[in-house]
Amino acid sequence: MNVWFRVFYIVLALLPATLHAHTSATSDDITRGLAWLSSQQQADGSFRSNTMAATDWQASTEALQAFASAGQQDHLNTQTLATYLAGLNAPETELLSRRISANLRLGQPFADDLATLALRQNSDGGFGDENGFDSSVYDTLFALQVLANAGNRASPATSAAIGFLLSQQRSDGSFALDSDTASSAYITALTLRAVTPYLYVYNVGESLNKGQEYLYSLSAANGSWQSDWQAALFLLAVVPLTTDVTRYANTLSWLKLQQQGNGSWQDDAFTTALAVQALYLSANISLPTAPDKATVRGRTVDAVSAQPLANVRITTSPLSATDLLSDAQGSFVLNGLEEGSYRLTYEADGYLTASQTLNVKAGQLIDLGDIRLNLAPTTSLVRGVVSDANTGLPVAQALVQVTLAGTTTDTLTAVDGSYQLSSGAGSASLMISASGYHGVSASANLVAGSAAEFSVQLQPDSEPTVPLQLSGRVLDATTGQPLADVQAEQLSNTSAVLSGSDGRFTIPSPLAGEQQIMLSRPGYDSVLLSVVVPATGRAALGDILLTASEPVSTTRITGRITDADSGSAIEGAQVSVFGSSTTSDSNGFYQLDGITSLEFVIGANATGYVFGSAPVSLSQPRALTMDIALMPANAGGILVSQVTTGQPAYGAYQRVALSTTLTNLTVRERRLLLYVLITDNNNQILDRFPGADLPALPDTDNAEAWEHYKQHLSDATEVLAPNESRHVELAMSWNSGRQAPGQYRVTIQALDADTSQVLAEAAAALVIEPTQALPSLAAEITPAFALLDSNADLTLGAVLRNASNVPVDASLSWTLADPDNQILSSGRQDLQITPEQTNLQLTLENLQQQISRSGNYPLTLTLDTTATQGTPEAAQLFVPPTVRLQVEQDLTPQQLIPGAERRSQVRILIKGVDGE
Repeated sequence: MNVWFRVFYIVLALLPATLHAHTSATSDDITRGLAWLSSQQQADGSFRSNTMAATDWQASTEALQAFASAGQQDHLNTQTLATYLAGLNAPETELLSRRISANLRLGQPFADDLATLALRQNSDGGFGDENGFDSSVYDTLFALQVLANAGNRASPATSAAIGFLLSQQRSDGSFALDSDTASSAYITALTLRAVTPYLYVYNVGESLNKGQEYLYSLSAANGSWQSDWQAALFLLAVVPLTTDVTRYANTLSWLKLQQQGNGSWQDDAFTTALAVQALYLSANISLPTAPDKATVRGRTVDAVSAQPLANVRITTSPLSATDLLSDAQGSFVLNGLEEGSYRLTYEADGYLTASQTLNVKAGQLIDLGDIRLNLAPTTSLVRGVVSDANTGLPVAQALVQVTLAGTTTDTLTAVDGSYQLSSGAGSASLMISASGYHGVSASANLVAGSAAEFSVQLQPDSEPTVPLQLSGRVLDATTGQPLADVQAEQLSNTSAVLSGSDGRFTIPSPLAGEQQIMLSRPGYDSVLLSVVVPATGRAALGDILLTASEPVSTTRITGRITDADSGSAIEGAQVSVFGSSTTSDSNGFYQLDGITSLEFVIGANATGYVFGSAPVSLSQPRALTMDIALMPANAGGILVSQVTTGQPAYGAYQRVALSTTLTNLTVRERRLLLYVLITDNNNQILDRFPGADLPALPDTDNAEAWEHYKQHLSDATEVLAPNESRHVELAMSWNSGRQAPGQYRVTIQALDADTSQVLAEAAAALVIEPTQALPSLAAEITPAFALLDSNADLTLGAVLRNASNVPVDASLSWTLADPDNQILSSGRQDLQITPEQTNLQLTLENLQQQISRSGNYPLTLTLDTTATQGTPEAAQLFVPPTVRLQVEQDLTPQQLIPGAERRSQVRILIKGVDGE
């Protein structure tokens, strides 16, 4: 069967399939799937079902993989399966590859098949369907799977095959059967499965990332796929490559829902085998779960003064266990509400009862804002807080009495010093007393449908009474921050003061009795308070809230992102609402502004953590606080934590040392490889590399070189004993290079040493600071020598090395002098240097120079810049002196006698002497 037919058989077989009624997946979905799959093994050992999207041998090998992955291979009749596979005529590379992988698991011989497979590799590195066939992506990916399973991840064959596959990837990240066919999710998913085991060995990280993004783009928002087996293949391809479970959680949930009551998927052995593999791969991964309980919060305030109302009873109908009282700031939070419709009722002594109906969704946060309660028209209230004049602490159990028309009503202050009394209308006497304190009294005309504030600070009776004064503190109702320059005016005598920077004010010598205090500030709604001032002592109004006069048109959200287990801050978490996003700072805090909608979902995501989100419903735009705790993500019981970068900030071209802590949470030994990702503030991957210092891949078939490389791979493996935790200093560091100033993220991933599956990851933020550095500057003269008395053509230049990550302005000056230090030429050149200009070859001047003296002609440089710089290096033009020849001769003897025979000696001496 040729490759075309095999591929399109899988695609076409499912097109006419009809949907079945499904039962919801339970915790034993894998067990039920394997049980059904086991029933599909035939007498000849193969797996076959009446409806099937693949061939018998494709289904049989995937079924074996499903049982082996779940550790239940002993539930199969492995002997008959091995016999079935051995009896197949295997001309196709896919079948040959599948049989080799199966025999590896079954403990059967496979050497002959492996040798046959090796003969099918072509000169371009790819594999063909049979000997002599052109290379194809489909055949090459199956061959790569076999080579990885057989322990040959680092070899000339795999290096060439990886190179072929990467050359076939399209710009959108997809793969296809060949160059003439359309991009295929099926081929792309298979290719990612085949290439993933090689992540640590070869430079395939970028290719895998592009393939992931292509598959993500095909996934429907609800996680559905055209067929169950496509969903399973999608999961098998992407789950090993990410800890961000939100990228595939919907597909995983959708696939679980497709399981039928008999445990199968589509009554199909091939599809069920793939689905079981996908579910098992995801079984140990924490998935983000939408919270099923809702939260409602709000604040109760007086309808007239807009001041908080404490001790308001909030009840729900139907009744819940979350009924409660508002706190001293009027705030309340109802937690644990099931989805449904509720009626909320607000009750407070002296106030009319109010109620409202809410429709609550699962996991929703509803902020009701201010709940304004109106005083009952027939009741007059006296309320306040009693505190110690020296310490400011509340005075509990103080007796408060109101006498009206000869009748006295009383109450005791609570632990926080607060009290409230309901009274009739009319002229009344008020008294507050407590053991160990001077008592205070006042007179007031109580009005029905209003409240009088009688808050005092009691003076210890061991001290003399103090002059009368009235004080308070003014806060912004939205932010809770103190408000300065608020005018506090007693209307009866028009005396007024301004609050200080801490929001506090004091009115000295106010009039006693019932008084009206007006608090006003530009930009805020004024507040009119009815207060009762005692005859002596101190009246203390406590905190008074002012609301901005112009209503807020957008919502601001602030909060903190933390680790749900440790409570520690998460730096660099991305928080988003409606496409607007921000990142948390080094303390985990974030702020989002300008949100116009009253209903939205806020989400938070951080490397190494499960995505967290919550739906929010507001009654009006406001300042909102949302703290989000994220659960750490890990697969297979491995935890990566405490990623450190040596120091929080680096300049350009600095070595960033990396370390982390690995924890094995399982009861078996784990073998891990560490991998590093560097991302910018937009989550774009800038660099990726192994955490170990690996040598360059051998570029020859030299067996010794490849064995040397494999040994380095073995040495890079971190072997963790059960429950072991280990701090690891990575051998490889990252060079910050000329990356632009800003915030970056370093992610350290723990990969399974055998499969390269990403088991866990953690990240740390890193800041690159603006750097201006010009470490070296060297002068150049071309040519470097000249002859005396010549007219030399000279080029003056300089070589400048730039190690900056921001532009640099500089001014370069030069001087050429003769051996007597007389200036022959000079100049200046202004430079605007960009970070990309790492090495500048500068031409300063071309000139003709008459050389009249021998010796060294220095070219010196001066660089004027704010950047740090090294010491400039000068250059020399060397001019040798002129030389003339001086000849000396000597004849011995100088005279000869005629007829005599003598030996004569002639000496000639040639010397070079200075010609100047």
